[in-house]
Amino acid sequence: MNQAIPGAVGRWSRSIAAAALFACSLAAFPASIARADEYVDRVNALYASTKTEKRSDLVILPLLAKMDPPPRAVDEADPLLLIAPDQSAWADVKTWIEGANQKALIDAIYKITEAKDSKDSMVFALPYGVEGVSPELVQARMYVELGDPPLLAAANIQYLPGLKRLHRLAQLEAIRRSSEGDTIGGLEMLVRLAFFGRQLAERPLHNEVKLGYTMIWQAMERMRDIAYMDYRGKKSLQSQAQISKLPDIINRQEDDKGVFALERLPFPIGDRAAAEQLVARVMQEKGGPNKDTFATTMARIKTGGRPLKLFGEAGRWQLAMSQHGDWYATTEQLEKLYNDWQSKWRLDPFDARMLQPFYAQNMNKRLYAVLDASAPAIGELFPMRQFIRTQIAGTRHALAVLGFFYVNKGWPPQLASVRPNFIKALTADPFNPNRAHGQQPTFEYFVPIRDAVQANIRTEKQPHEMTVFVPDGSNFILRLRDDTFVLYSTGPDGGKNRAERIQNVWTVVRDTDLLVWPPVSSLWRQHQRDAGPLK
Repeated sequence: MNQAIPGAVGRWSRSIAAAALFACSLAAFPASIARADEYVDRVNALYASTKTEKRSDLVILPLLAKMDPPPRAVDEADPLLLIAPDQSAWADVKTWIEGANQKALIDAIYKITEAKDSKDSMVFALPYGVEGVSPELVQARMYVELGDPPLLAAANIQYLPGLKRLHRLAQLEAIRRSSEGDTIGGLEMLVRLAFFGRQLAERPLHNEVKLGYTMIWQAMERMRDIAYMDYRGKKSLQSQAQISKLPDIINRQEDDKGVFALERLPFPIGDRAAAEQLVARVMQEKGGPNKDTFATTMARIKTGGRPLKLFGEAGRWQLAMSQHGDWYATTEQLEKLYNDWQSKWRLDPFDARMLQPFYAQNMNKRLYAVLDASAPAIGELFPMRQFIRTQIAGTRHALAVLGFFYVNKGWPPQLASVRPNFIKALTADPFNPNRAHGQQPTFEYFVPIRDAVQANIRTEKQPHEMTVFVPDGSNFILRLRDDTFVLYSTGPDGGKNRAERIQNVWTVVRDTDLLVWPPVSSLWRQHQRDAGPLK
């Protein structure tokens, strides 16, 4: 039988005590008395002049705090598929959607998205930290917790989970309206959701910006989804009362003007301020790492303040401290890192400089572990912007083709036929790189069978076959006939592959296209039904 070693027991006891003391030291003062510093003030200054009546956060967040917990199916559903009215969970989901608290949130989305131009839009202007935030919002955990001392790099954006549920609520409300015959009302709901996502995309921190981008592209996908499901079912949209409103829905979404005006989206400066604040906190100016703050601060950031993990994480950062670059080198790296992102933010996506890798990919992650640990993946926002431009433009064109079909009882002979009755002007495919001599190549459009190339006059034209790659790996093959049309973008690889291999992502996947119509969400849902697992 092994015997305990007194020295080891003593060291273990001291370690436990040290861990407890360390955790307590980080939580010694309540966040409500933590005073912000110049870095937090700099970020919050963005909203100092915003008038109360222009603040969408003051409308949304109090209602978000009252949202009823959704049925489990809402949180568990894949974001592309969500819940359809013919699924067993729909009855409970519909009851939740129609609850008073959820209805108030839906009404609020309409209230904060009335502007016709991004310059007149409401602003999600909640400051970071507790200063300037009402006690009610702090108590409801609808604010950004920065801790003590306040650190932007440690920001706990406590309303993000609620906003993600609101995002699903609005999509489900659109599905509900369309399933009950009000497809144009469902489309309007999703336009408003996308406009709210545009407000979040102006926030200073990466996590909020990314959620805003996600709201926009998933709202676009859902617009096409409910239009496609209606086309396959009741065709409510073809009624005069609804089809007459479709051009307004389409033309309000021009991405280079109006509410979206994506070229006006600012670079998320909050992350740079967070990095500068962090370096000031953990480094001695003109010296090396600050032994009194380096390990404890970095452990706090990496663990999100979870006490049980703080001690072990602090030990790892204690080791990293001995290998870290000094203040001069770290500051120089910080400037190179963020200057690179910011200098490219306004560049044309096809500028030759965009072919060069971001500086973040080459930075020495061991020597500058503080920057590596705190810098978000800002580089991913660049292709995401192109992706949402494609989603917006593609959705507008797809709805225009569908509108043409309902009015003219047939698919347009070419994409240009949809203007000007349904769309004012065609938009170039944002991913298509063929811009030589001022070219503006549009999306690729064809009707299967009708537009198929006939290999032999003695053979019949064949349906269009495509392979669709989906997030869960349950990829599938389908054959499309002339009862639908195909609209696609070259996708990030920039090549036209006639929509034979589909993968709707913003990263480069060779020899694949980005499918606009038929919507991937609709095709995937039907595949799930055919395969059996969707219930």
